[in-house]
Amino acid sequence: MPSNRKKGKYPVVKSGVNKFGKTSERKRHFEQKADNHNRNSASSTKQLPREKWKRKKEWNTKLQVEHAGPSRYPTASTSVKNGNDESTNSDGLEIPGFHYDKEKKKYFRILPGHSNPRDRCNKVITDELVRAKRLEEKQHEKDALKLEQCVNRQAHSKNLNTSKNVVRIVNKMKLGQICSEQLYRHTLNSGLSALKLCGKQTINGSHSTFAYNIESMYKMVPNSNQDRILGLWTLRDSMAQRIQILEVSSAIKTAESDAPCKVSLTDSAVQTGAKITHMCWAPMSDADDSSILYTSMGHITFDYPSLAMVRNLASTRVDDFLCMEFNLGSKAAWTCAWNKYSVQFSVGSEKCALLIDAQTRKLWELYTNKSDALSQAFSKWPDRLLYSGTRGGHVLCHDLRSSSTRYVSSLRHQLGVCCVRLMQDENYLIASDFQGKIKRWDLRKRKVVQEYGGHVNEYLQLPFEVDETETILYAAGSDCITRFWNIQDGRLLHSLPAPYKADSYYIRGLIPCVAYSDNWGKGDMTSSALLMGIKDEMRFYTMY
Repeated sequence: MPSNRKKGKYPVVKSGVNKFGKTSERKRHFEQKADNHNRNSASSTKQLPREKWKRKKEWNTKLQVEHAGPSRYPTASTSVKNGNDESTNSDGLEIPGFHYDKEKKKYFRILPGHSNPRDRCNKVITDELVRAKRLEEKQHEKDALKLEQCVNRQAHSKNLNTSKNVVRIVNKMKLGQICSEQLYRHTLNSGLSALKLCGKQTINGSHSTFAYNIESMYKMVPNSNQDRILGLWTLRDSMAQRIQILEVSSAIKTAESDAPCKVSLTDSAVQTGAKITHMCWAPMSDADDSSILYTSMGHITFDYPSLAMVRNLASTRVDDFLCMEFNLGSKAAWTCAWNKYSVQFSVGSEKCALLIDAQTRKLWELYTNKSDALSQAFSKWPDRLLYSGTRGGHVLCHDLRSSSTRYVSSLRHQLGVCCVRLMQDENYLIASDFQGKIKRWDLRKRKVVQEYGGHVNEYLQLPFEVDETETILYAAGSDCITRFWNIQDGRLLHSLPAPYKADSYYIRGLIPCVAYSDNWGKGDMTSSALLMGIKDEMRFYTMY
């Protein structure tokens, strides 16, 4: 022994080396065997027969488990999968004394009954726990199978009940007890669950004179005739945005696509470097189908003034060209709405709402409780009412026949109102807020008569739409799922997932833009379909 050895100290013994400094024969044997295996693994794999290779692999695994040490446990990467051996499964090798956890993909040592109170916080694996977990997994599989069978039975009975209801309604229609409109509504409500993708089309803007291509659709607004769509796109490698008109026409079904209609880009477009906050159709007359209204403001700073623009995108001559620009100053412009009866439009601005006469350029500032107006809607000509949804959570009604700029009534939401729609009879108004609540208000009683649950919104200005017959209400949420409700009773009819899922709720470009109509196209050649614009694609969904 060395003379400089301290009292109470012992020489450090390395792994595999005994106290005399010599390597043990057993350790040397295993190290040599492992070196030979690693050196000849690539060549021996091709030469050894299948059964001999399996036996060799199992033997190497047993050696690793045996000499892993008291604190090292085998993992799923060291397990062997052998379909012919009864002691193995598809997840890992069953080793005596160890339990394989499928979720963590690790082996744990099975200990006998453990009663030490200090180790209760540690996850000690015992035989009782293993048996209980296996029983729980089997019970879970049985429950899942029962649930699947129950869902299949319910779907089958639902189809039978739907067919019986259709036959019953057709018989009532022949007897004159119900009208064709009720039959249409029943067919629409029952057919939404059968929506399927029948075709898609890539919107190509390469023929345009603009330098950048389309990247993602941001908004989609159909016109009243359902033959044109006003689209807003972001552009690749640029902060600019483009407004362009799409023409919708009927299509002939082919082997590649069963889409009942198709869209085509027109040369009617406008591109700007400012941020376009809202847009809508602005017809100057009944025959005008190309005039639009949009609001814009600066992207980062407010040095760029907020503008409200009225333009005719189909003008080919200078005499017919229409472009009216209204400078709103440094105030933000969040939304806009067009009143076709009086050639006026409104702008939801910062802490107020603006009413502008497009012909005389006269401006009125409407009081909104010092809150931003985020959404607006006009009533018909005799009433001349303007409804504004504010950031403070109110839907304010201004009477434009009065000389006063204060509102005459208000409806209360919990959070900011991001979208409002007035029904055709103007007795009901539908509004949605940043919390995802969609409510239908009775304007005569000023109370909520129906709520539509399930919509998801994470503080985005997301719109909702209503079909022409006011039978269904649909909206795309911030979770990229499009939901359909029955307007009368508020039932959730169908949920349509988007083809692309956003990694974050705040990726606005992956939230689809949707529009449904039974009369897409011009003239007698019309078709029924749901149009979904997402990225640079237009997808077509049908119920038949």
